[in-house]
Amino acid sequence: MAAGDAGRWTAPRTVLPVVLGDRPVEITLSRAWAALPLQRRAALCGDLLRGAFGAPREALSEELVERLKSDDAVGAFFKQLSDSYPELVAPLVTERDLYLAWSLKRSRAVNGAARVVGVVGRGHLRGLVYALMKDQGGAGL
Repeated sequence: MAAGDAGRWTAPRTVLPVVLGDRPVEITLSRAWAALPLQRRAALCGDLLRGAFGAPREALSEELVERLKSDDAVGAFFKQLSDSYPELVAPLVTERDLYLAWSLKRSRAVNGAARVVGVVGRGHLRGLVYALMKDQGGAGL
């Protein structure tokens, strides 16, 4: 189930409005691209092309999807990202975690709600909870 589907499924059962609270992808990708120096941009393009047209990929099976949902797989992805392209961690992960936290707080305030339901990807859950607990109030956006 996609995040948007989960939100549409959850909201009517909780009598809460659905708010699409992620930062626009154009901004995220622009900031990620700007974070990379020219040589690193070329390396990223090469890696993406090798990934798209390189060695045959494992067929997408239910078993593979379940393995990819595990915390180990998510952690391994973030480790590989931070090892290969540490410049991308801030715009793709950290800034989005802060934005999502800010968006949830804003939604709560605007709607005058005591609670809001946020549907986020597993990779952002820890950072989002951390940002909400630390209440950085939009700092770093």
